[in-house]
Amino acid sequence: MILRRALIRCKTGGKPLFAIVYTNLTVGIGTGYKIKVYISRMKILTSDDLRAADRYTIEHTPINSLDLMERAATLWALQFAEDYPDTHHKVCVVCGPGNNGGDGLVIARWLAENAYEVEVWLPRISDRCSPEFNANLQRLPDRQGIVLRHIRSEGELPTPDRSSIFIDALFGSGLSRPISGIGARLIELINLTSNCTVAVDMPSGLPADHSPTGPVMKCQRTYTFQVPKLTLLLDEYHELTGDWKILDIGLSEEFIAEIRANHFMLDLPLIKSLYLSRKITGHKGNFGHAGITAGSYGKIGAAMLCGHACLRAGAGLVTLHLPGCGVIPLQTALPEVMLSPDNHDYCVTAIPIDDKYSIRGIGPGLGTNELAAQALGRYLKFARSPVLLDADALNILSQNKDGLAALPERSVLTPHPKEFVRLFGERNTPIEQLELQKKMSMHYGIYIVYKSHYSRVTTPEGLIYFNSTGNDGMATAGSGDVLTGIITGLLAQRYSPLHASLIGMYLHGLAGDIAADKLGHNALIAGDIIDHLGFAFQLIS
Repeated sequence: MILRRALIRCKTGGKPLFAIVYTNLTVGIGTGYKIKVYISRMKILTSDDLRAADRYTIEHTPINSLDLMERAATLWALQFAEDYPDTHHKVCVVCGPGNNGGDGLVIARWLAENAYEVEVWLPRISDRCSPEFNANLQRLPDRQGIVLRHIRSEGELPTPDRSSIFIDALFGSGLSRPISGIGARLIELINLTSNCTVAVDMPSGLPADHSPTGPVMKCQRTYTFQVPKLTLLLDEYHELTGDWKILDIGLSEEFIAEIRANHFMLDLPLIKSLYLSRKITGHKGNFGHAGITAGSYGKIGAAMLCGHACLRAGAGLVTLHLPGCGVIPLQTALPEVMLSPDNHDYCVTAIPIDDKYSIRGIGPGLGTNELAAQALGRYLKFARSPVLLDADALNILSQNKDGLAALPERSVLTPHPKEFVRLFGERNTPIEQLELQKKMSMHYGIYIVYKSHYSRVTTPEGLIYFNSTGNDGMATAGSGDVLTGIITGLLAQRYSPLHASLIGMYLHGLAGDIAADKLGHNALIAGDIIDHLGFAFQLIS
């Protein structure tokens, strides 16, 4: 397998994740079908960390601040030209007085030199400008094709041209205060009239690692520098950032490696390092026995999806405990799965506590009736080993939150956003909600797999891992049941709860990406994720 370093679009089934990365060449995974594997290994750093990395790079490598800005902004302009090659579009670069505005001036100069019609707006936000801004402003007057507009007051704000592409270089990622005055008015004006705005590093008004407190530039694309920013990974801010790309501007890798980070984005090298190769002499007893309790009348499909995914994830044995109404469907459709029928025909009334199981997964399609709730309560009262809870098991817990304290340490919970709110409550901002998830993992000593566009795992140690695979086609009934089956299957094989959660989340998304690339997003169903799970395993093994 050949690796090459290149500026590429890190595209996982349409998910907007981009980087300068090491990438495999196209790998064949089936007759007439190929997929490209992309790698995006990186920490998620704070704006303070990035400023420190800037300083270290300038002080310890043969490059000064002005040349580093030139390099970063030129990379940005090259990416812009790749995405917007039509030079007939008028480009309006809106520059603030700091280094983000300095980036914008370099970009304006590069675009003008490459046949774009460029206009630069210079709002008087402050009387103080950064040295790099001033240096690059001095380079503009001698350049042909650039129109400068000095905007000294709100009364001088021009009317934006809807046909123009706006480049937002007002503030960047380091903003620590709300935008007010002429800057705020300019953002409101562009948001109302622009059809296309592209951010330099971050949309103005959206901090890298805090919730916004004032107006934010609404961008259709964001080209951010060096690493992903935390707010780019939160669903609630996607309408502000649009699709985003990461540009490696060459900050010191040595320094970044030494930064102690609590937030990470999953990548292929990490997942490959966690993957355990199967022994050639292994037998089914070596790969664990997963016990799954799931299903109720009308929801036997959830149990079957979970059991099927558990087997596909490599568990040696899978036993499904489900109501009597599921016996014939299960034995007909999934003969590989063993059966433990409940005494009740329509719901689960007991969850066997049996040492023969390596792990117990509970919840898909279980229902929240009183009998199922009592069964879960009795099980948790005596359980000593980690357990995976999903779906209705979480809904039952949300109705009796004392059960949270009974969870064995190192258990895994896999809520979607509404299930999480029912369990733990809701905070005012996405950042606060993320902090709540981390706090609950630490308080109860559990792993929480929060399912979203960028699904994330929080750990008892306070670490957060964001996924980089998956797509909107996976927003379909049963997708979560498949994830539960995959993680349960990995836990059965003695992966740690953390490693099973990370690998399971990544594989689930990767299988969905392969399926979506083959079938399209609209047609994707949960069973397709299972059907393509083997191809995903091939890519990480």
